[in-house]
Amino acid sequence: DLTKFNLDKYSYDYLPPDGDWERDGRAIGRNEHIKDLYFGYYLGTVVSRDKLAAFCAGLTCNKSIERVTVCCGGLYSWEIFTMLTPFFEQNCNLGYLRLGRFSVPNVRLLSDLLSRFNTLREFECNGGGICDSDVEMLILALAGHSELGKIDLGGKKLQERGINALAVLLTNPNSSLADLDLANCFDDEQAAIFADTLGNSKLKKLGLRSNRSIAAIGWSAIFTHLQSPHSVLENLDL
Repeated sequence: DLTKFNLDKYSYDYLPPDGDWERDGRAIGRNEHIKDLYFGYYLGTVVSRDKLAAFCAGLTCNKSIERVTVCCGGLYSWEIFTMLTPFFEQNCNLGYLRLGRFSVPNVRLLSDLLSRFNTLREFECNGGGICDSDVEMLILALAGHSELGKIDLGGKKLQERGINALAVLLTNPNSSLADLDLANCFDDEQAAIFADTLGNSKLKKLGLRSNRSIAAIGWSAIFTHLQSPHSVLENLDL
């Protein structure tokens, strides 16, 4: 059975041969076997806003898709998140969301989408271009997903507001977060501030690679807090 559906403009991905996106969206909506749905980076070059909206509307009744990848976050001013909202709201099995090549000046539409359902177990958002207040907004929206075990914020430059929001999430006794990837996120001062949350967190895996701006102060703070008797960290990626 077909378990993964890729939408892009290349021959190894899929486009409706007759351009009927609404029909194919409804077909996927009725499908009970597809687990992965992928929106390709160049999708906006071959499909209009109206056709994409019709396709996303057809997905609404699907309950089998567990993993969604969106590599075209800027598509039509990020309206794709609004288009997908009914599908995300009604699919109780959706647990994995990955946003690739992602650089957004305003994450309000994404954060609004994340606040409308609570089933995520993994969230990955690679790329930069998000200010501190937007990082805060994103983390606060993710906090509503109580089963969220993994967050990848690689490339997001964490400042005071983002770090504080992350600290609240990490120290929340009801949080399931055990795997956190913060590659290329810190400078020396911000790393030292973030370190205060490590000793009492439930993290078992922490990724800190590519943080070339962290120096003696930041690393000393991080390793000091990782020596806490309350730390349960098992995997540290430097």
